[in-house]
Amino acid sequence: MADLLREDILKTSTKLFFKFGLRSVSIEDICNELRISKKTFYTCFSQKEALIEDILIDYDEAFAKRMELKIKSLNLPESTTVIDMVLFFSVFHLINRDARFENFFFDMQKYYPEVFKRHMDRHRHIVTNHIRDMLLKGIEQGLYRAELETELTAKIITLELISMMEFARNKLNKSEQQKVIMLLTDLHMRSLCNERGLKYYLKALDKLENQQ
Repeated sequence: MADLLREDILKTSTKLFFKFGLRSVSIEDICNELRISKKTFYTCFSQKEALIEDILIDYDEAFAKRMELKIKSLNLPESTTVIDMVLFFSVFHLINRDARFENFFFDMQKYYPEVFKRHMDRHRHIVTNHIRDMLLKGIEQGLYRAELETELTAKIITLELISMMEFARNKLNKSEQQKVIMLLTDLHMRSLCNERGLKYYLKALDKLENQQ
């Protein structure tokens, strides 16, 4: 019962936050929407900040699962290389949060900076783990340089990627975002690949460009 109530509060508050803004929605508004008392609300969340924190934790967990499911859904053949996967995501995996989502994160960063910081820490951790796994797979496939310091390299790429996407999302249109993503991908591939990997990458890139 408590778990169902918690889920109802999370779903309803997220909907209200997206519609009216993070600061405009009070605990009373959420309770009125759900037709529950504040006392009932406080059995699940100690304060509004705790509610926002849990919304983000659920989002971050879902983000990690989406990354795993996206790769599995591709049904890629065993011959697929890390380079093929990187190019696929560079072309098709644009950040597509809508305006409501952007406003939610803007408000959160402005009014709840500590909550936002913890969210970004979790997000970086998820992305870093994914990139590290990709680096290790590339080395295993004999396409990336064997001497790469995978942990450090994964952290650097994560910082570059998140910073670039934040800039691109706020300053550039979709077409310009795609160009920036492809440019960053190209820079990374040329620094990560060994001789064999670079030949494979250039050939795959040429094939991709001819298809467009």
